[in-house]
Parts: sequence; structure tokens; C-alpha cells
Amino acid sequence: MSDRPYTLLSCSVSLDGYLGDQTPRLALSNEADFDRVDEVRASCDAIMVGAVTVRTDNPRLLVRELRSGLLARSAWPAVALASALIIAGHVATFVIAAHTAGATAPASQILPLALLVLAAGALPNIGGWGPREGVTAWAFAAAGLGASRGVATAVVYGVMVFVASLPGAAVLVTSWVRRA
Repeated sequence: MSDRPYTLLSCSVSLDGYLGDQTPRLALSNEADFDRVDEVRASCDAIMVGAVTVRTDNPRLLVRELRSGLLARSAWPAVALASALIIAGHVATFVIAAHTAGATAPASQILPLALLVLAAGALPNIGGWGPREGVTAWAFAAAGLGASRGVATAVVYGVMVFVASLPGAAVLVTSWVRRA
């Protein structure tokens, strides 16, 4: 569906032309249709539902694969492993940034600082400056490494992460250009 229309209409109609309001309720879909609808929903940016449908069916409007995929208990170990690997990558990048900025402390001393700084980096910032730099300066000063070295480390880390994201940005721009 690379050339999708702006609006898709999807509705279930019985063979005799009824849309709903049946008592008792009729099942107008089967598993194959649910799978098709999931594929269509996954390709849409928004879903609009009528008020009567909301009152009578209470639709979840989720792609069923999400519930059986990421939210399934069997997926949790893989999600936890992937999360741990991502955090390890960011910590390693921070340690490299600290040594690039001139920190002479061993990695074992910088590691806890990196975890603290990464946690602070989740807080909102203004224009890219904020909690990461402040916490890094404070943590480095508290560890005896110097606040200025902490700010330098935070800046080097930010530049390294930005540069690492550029290939992904190139992929996005390429896909936007191809779509246009």
C-alpha cells in the first residue's frame, strides 16, 4: 500500500446488506478478516469510529499483533535483554566521551556516574542543554574529577550520540524523498 489514499473506509456488512443493529448480534468477521483489518490498521495514522460502535462494541482499536507481540510475557526477556544492551552501549559511549574529554579516572569510577547521567538525561531539556550537562558537572565535581571536565564530557557525549544518529536520519530523509 505504498500509494495509500488519504481516507480508508472499513465496515462489516452482512450478505443481506445490514451494517449492524442485529439482535442477537451476528459475527460478521472471521480470523482471516481480523488479520486483514490488523494489517490495514497498522498502516493507518488514525482511526475514526462512530459513536454507536463505541457504545455497542467498545472497540479496542489495537493491532492484535501488539498484544501477542511486545506485550506477551514470552517477549519480556528479549525486551529486557535489548534494553540492557542499549543501556550498555550508552554507558560505553559515555565512558569513551569522558576519556576523550580528558578524564583520567578508571572506567569503574566513571561507570556509576554514567548511569546517573543517563537517568538525568531522560528529563526534559531546553535546546539540548539541561539536566545531562548539569548532573554531569555536579557528579564529576562530587567525584573529584572537576565540574568543567563533566560539562566537557556531557558535550562530547551529546556530539557522539548525535553523529551516531545521522545514518538513521539519512534513511528517513531518503524514504521521505522517495515518497514525494
